[in-house]
Amino acid sequence: MAQETKNNTGILPTFILGYSQISKGQASGSFSYALPSGMGASFIFIPFGSDDGSSWRTITISGETVTLSSSSSGSGANTYPIAAGLIVVYAVNL
Repeated sequence: MAQETKNNTGILPTFILGYSQISKGQASGSFSYALPSGMGASFIFIPFGSDDGSSWRTITISGETVTLSSSSSGSGANTYPIAAGLIVVYAVNL
């Protein structure tokens, strides 16, 4: 039987490192998660509703730490409305 090539065309297994709930208006803070050896981390932000669009936060990740900081505009990488929500952190291959 010939070797089959696997295509990742569906939902992939994901190793969730943890999550943090953030409140509306929260524009600072940091959260740390333990990383398995040889892995990096990424995140998704899931807002709980909407915001008026007048305030923004930047969410960055470096190593094992996720950091929130205020942003002066809604443009730029990793910039999100300052609505309440959930940050889900997951492991990625380096």
